[in-house]
Amino acid sequence: MVSSYRLRSLYLYDADNWLISRYLSASVSYIPYSSDQYEKNNVQAVREYIDSDADGLLITSYYDERQKRDILRLVMKTFVDNGRTCTGYKICDFFI
Repeated sequence: MVSSYRLRSLYLYDADNWLISRYLSASVSYIPYSSDQYEKNNVQAVREYIDSDADGLLITSYYDERQKRDILRLVMKTFVDNGRTCTGYKICDFFI
């Protein structure tokens, strides 16, 4: 069985949790999203990961009530200085 995941949105944040850039796919652009993903679903897992010393990839999911679909969320920190300094993070949501 082959699965196809489509990118739904991509958010780039700096180390101070300020939104730098975002992308919303055309299929979700009609939904009035806030520019801040922290006002959306499944934020507790993201906050815990960002505030932790973890340096791996966070994989989580949630159900979007508006679109009646499951969403796969990937969160990854960005580092410089051979992994010593976190400069921000990326949040990618995919339709499952």
